[in-house]
Amino acid sequence: MRYIDIMIAPDWVKDFRGLDGVKTRLLYKQGYCIMTYFEPTDCYFENLGKDGVQISVSETDNIDTYLTNNWQSVHDMTPTYLSGKVLDFVNALQIATVKADRNGYGLSLTGIVDRAFAYGISTKDEMISFIRRCYRDGVDQEKVYLYLTTALRTTSLNAFLLDEVNKYYREGATA
Repeated sequence: MRYIDIMIAPDWVKDFRGLDGVKTRLLYKQGYCIMTYFEPTDCYFENLGKDGVQISVSETDNIDTYLTNNWQSVHDMTPTYLSGKVLDFVNALQIATVKADRNGYGLSLTGIVDRAFAYGISTKDEMISFIRRCYRDGVDQEKVYLYLTTALRTTSLNAFLLDEVNKYYREGATA
């Protein structure tokens, strides 16, 4: 289970109306707020920062670090799973960040790509990382499907594959 900390800058806090009604752990410090959630099992997020919102993903709970650094607990409760409008927002931000990072230099056989072809893809997080890497590197949608049919080690991820590829390629943003 991974933790997701969503830090919102003071300029953006006003856009997140209803923070008092947030049903997860909530911290404040100097106008900033942090909402902590558990990552849903069908998602895989990366760390990112964009326009006053920073998303940090970790395997451990960072509450002790925050409290040591003078963050004030507003809702001292166990984090909940990311869902609803906040999940939609984080998904949209993740997709926008990947699309903005697109360089079109071509796929290099390093990291997740090398592991995918050497050992195959058998989990959702491996698939998501592979699709994002392909998109960033300018690989067109048809080649992504070709690569994944070669690297995919389980057919149970086929429907998930289609949904995930469509997140990035459905708006005609092919190479």
